[in-house]
Amino acid sequence: MIHALGRSGRAFIQYLKDMKIRSKILLSFIVLSIIPLAVLCLIIYQQSESIIQEKTKDYTTDIIGEISQNIEMEFRDIDRLNYSIITNKELRDSLIQYNRGTQSSFTELSARRRVEEILFEMALDREYIDSIFLISLTGDVFHQTSTGSEIVFSLDASDMERLKGNQGDMIWFKPNEQSRVIPLGSAFNDVQTQQKIGYFVLNFRESLLYSTYSSTKLNDTSTMFIIDQEGRIMSHSNKDMYNKQPADPYLDKIIGPTTNGLFSEVIDGKIQYVTYQSIGQSGWKIVSVIPGAEYEKEITTLRHSVLLIVIIFFLFALLVSYYLSNSISKPIRKLSSTMRSAEKKGFEIYIDYYSRDEIGLLTHNFNLMVKRINYLITRVYQVQLLKQQSELKYLMFQINPHFLFNTLETINWMARIKGVPEVGKITKMLGDLMREGIKGRDFILLEKEIENIEKYITIQQYRYGDKIMVVFDIEDIAKRTMVPKFLLQPLVENAIVHGLESVIDKGTIAITCSVKSDLLVVSVSDNGVGMTEEKLAELRERLKHHQEDGEFGIGINNVHQRIQLHYGEAYGIDIYSKVNEGTKISVVFPIEK
Repeated sequence: MIHALGRSGRAFIQYLKDMKIRSKILLSFIVLSIIPLAVLCLIIYQQSESIIQEKTKDYTTDIIGEISQNIEMEFRDIDRLNYSIITNKELRDSLIQYNRGTQSSFTELSARRRVEEILFEMALDREYIDSIFLISLTGDVFHQTSTGSEIVFSLDASDMERLKGNQGDMIWFKPNEQSRVIPLGSAFNDVQTQQKIGYFVLNFRESLLYSTYSSTKLNDTSTMFIIDQEGRIMSHSNKDMYNKQPADPYLDKIIGPTTNGLFSEVIDGKIQYVTYQSIGQSGWKIVSVIPGAEYEKEITTLRHSVLLIVIIFFLFALLVSYYLSNSISKPIRKLSSTMRSAEKKGFEIYIDYYSRDEIGLLTHNFNLMVKRINYLITRVYQVQLLKQQSELKYLMFQINPHFLFNTLETINWMARIKGVPEVGKITKMLGDLMREGIKGRDFILLEKEIENIEKYITIQQYRYGDKIMVVFDIEDIAKRTMVPKFLLQPLVENAIVHGLESVIDKGTIAITCSVKSDLLVVSVSDNGVGMTEEKLAELRERLKHHQEDGEFGIGINNVHQRIQLHYGEAYGIDIYSKVNEGTKISVVFPIEK
C-alpha cells in the first residue's frame, strides 16, 4: 500500500511538473490565497458562532429570569395578602363568632356582610385576584370578587381534603378551565392560639401570568408557558394547552429539583432549544421553546456572510491570478511560438515585447541570439562563398603552372647569358611570389610575410628606382605570430599606387608590426598625397559594408573582409589620412601563434 501511495505521489508530482506555467500560476495563487482565507474565515466563523450562541443563551436566560422574577413578585404579594388575611383582627373575630353559632340571624348576617366587605377591599387592590373565598369550620363559604360578579366555588372534594389537611402554607389547586383561574388556598389559623378557625381560597387570574411573558417574545416562532411541579400547564401562549399535562419527554428534564437550565431537544423531528427557570419557591417553572432555525438565525446569517466573503475573495483572487498568469504566460507562449516558427521560417524573426522583468530580458536576449545566429549564418555563407571563389581561382591558376614557372626560369637564365642579371633577379623573385600564392596555406608566420613583401618591394623598386624607400619596424615577438597570407602586399601596393606614384619627390613607406594586449597591430603608412575628409569618410563607409572601390583598390577590401570573417567584426582595417600629409592603414586582429 505504501509503495502504491509512493507511485501515486510521484505521478502527482510529475503531473504538476507537466502543467502549463499558466495553470501552475493559477493553482499556486489560488492555493496560497484561498486556502489561508478559508481557514481564517472558518476560525472567525467558529469563534463568532460560539460568541453568538453564548450571547443568545445569555439573552434567553436573562429574559426567562426576568419573567420569573416578575411572577415571583406577584406570588410574594399573595403571601402578603395571606398575611393580611390571617392578621386581620376584625376578620378573625367575625369568623370565630360565626363558628360558635351563638349569634342571632341578624348579627350573623351582619358578620357575613362585614366579612365580604373586608374581602372585597382586599381583592379590589390586587388585579391578579379574580375572587376570594373564606370558608368557616362549619363549611359556610364567604366570597368576594374584584369585579363584584358572582363566582361559583370550584374546589372539589379532593381539593377540600387537601385544604383541610393544610397547616397554614399556601397550596395550589388545579386550574378552572371555564373561568381560567388558578385556585390557591391555605388554613386560617388564629395568630394567638394557633387554632384553625377556617380556610381561605384565592382565584388567581391566568391572564395575569400570560401578560408577564406575552409581551416579551424571544422571536416570532418561540413558545413560552408555565408549568407546576407536576408538569401541568398553568399558562400557555396557546390557550388550548391550558390545564393540560403533555407527555413530551423533554418535560422530564425540567420537572424535578433543578432550578434552571438550557438544552436542545428533537421535538416533532426538529431541533428545539428549551430554556427553563424556577419561579421562587412555588415549584412552578417558566419554559421557553425556540426552534433551532430561529435560535441559529444569526449564526446562519453569519455563515452565509462568511461564505459570501469567501466566494467574493475567491472570484477576486481568480481574476487577479488569471490576469497575472496571463501577463506572465502570454509572452512566454509568444516566445515559444516564435521559437517553433523559427524551425520553419528561419531566423528572420523578431518578438515585439518590451518589459524590464525577467521575461522581457529573456525576450531581449532571444532577439539578440536570433540576430547573432542570423549574422553567423550569413557570415558562414560568405566565408564558404569566398572559399569557393578562392578555390576556383586557385584551380584556374594551377592550369599548367609548370609551364609558367619554366618560362620564368628560362627568362632568368637567358638574362644571365645575355649579361642582364637584374632581369633574372626580378624573374626569380616573381616566381617565388607565384609559388607562395598557389600553396594551400591560408596563414603564414609574419616573418615569412615580411620576406614576401620584401621581394614585392624589390620588384617595385626596379620600376620606381630610388623614388620609393621602405622602412621596417618589426618587433621580435610579432615575427612568430600567424597572419593571413598576402596581408601586407595589398596595403603596400595601395601606398605606392595611390600615395606615392604621383609625388615628384622621394616617398617613404613605413611598415610597423607590434603586439599590444594579445593583439597584433600592423600599420603601413606613407607620406604621399593623402585624401580629403569626404573621400576618407566614403572609403570607411565602403569598408564597413564590404563595398569594393576600384579607384582605391580591391585588395584593401579583400584584406578587411578576410580579417572580419575569420576574427569577427570587431577587427579589421582602419584608415587615417590627411591631404598632402599621407595615409596610414592599420590592421588589428588577435594573435595566433
